[in-house]
Parts: sequence; structure tokens; C-alpha cells
Amino acid sequence: MDNVRKIIKKVLNENDNTLKGKFISIVNKGGLFFVMKHFKMSYTKLWSIIGDDVITNKVMIGFIKDIIKEYGSFAPSEVDEDAILYNRSEDEVRYIDFFGSSYVTVSVYGGWDGNSFVGEFSVPYYNLDDSSLIAVFDMITSLYDDGDLDRYL
Repeated sequence: MDNVRKIIKKVLNENDNTLKGKFISIVNKGGLFFVMKHFKMSYTKLWSIIGDDVITNKVMIGFIKDIIKEYGSFAPSEVDEDAILYNRSEDEVRYIDFFGSSYVTVSVYGGWDGNSFVGEFSVPYYNLDDSSLIAVFDMITSLYDDGDLDRYL
């Protein structure tokens, strides 16, 4: 709790007197989840204050990792969600179906109907393409905002 107070006190003493500036500074110092948790704020509310500019890949990955640290690794199916499409080719369909501490697990399906399990591999969050990272981030922020992480995990 002392760390929380130190971060907030330091930010309040900075020169930027705007609410947006204060929250951006706290996000940059403590992370998105830190702000949402300690200010009891949904992502939607926080986003309405800080906007898109601060939501970089680094911030999204930090948020995802903080959520996993708080709630543990999980699969979308554990929280009543579908796996996220990673990519598709003529012969295979790949889905992100597990969120780990620093990676996602991608399951590969093939066969004439795309339902035969072929295998799986891990992809670090920082190696995800932008659309996959955003899809993971959007799912996890929605689960957090809706209280589903507390309900299911």
C-alpha cells in the first residue's frame, strides 16, 4: 500500500494540473491495471479520461500481464468466451485459446472441416501482431469491466 501512496503522491506533485495529465502519468508509472484497481475505475471510464494515445502495445501487454498475475493464467473458455482467431490458411485454422503469464497459446486445427486438432505453440505477447494483441486486450478489459474475472476465476 505504501507503493501506491508513493506513486500517487509523486504524480500529484508534478506540474501537469489536468486530470488527464495526472492519470496518464499514473498509468505510465504504475500501469493501466494499477489505476483501474486502485481508483476502482473501469477501462471504459479511464479511457474516456486519457484517450487512445497512451494505450500503446507496451501498456496493453503490461495490463494483460498484470491481470494474469492477479487472477492467474486462464483460457477464454473458462470465462465463457470463445477462443480468438489468430489466423487462417487454406489448410489450417489457428486460435488463441490460453493466456499465460508472458505468452498466449495458439491451437492449430486442420482437416477437411477444420476441427481436427493438429498441435499448439506459444507466442509471447510482444510478438503478437497488432490485431491479435488488441483482440486479447479487448477481451480481457471487457472481462475485467464486467466483473467476469472475479466471477469465474
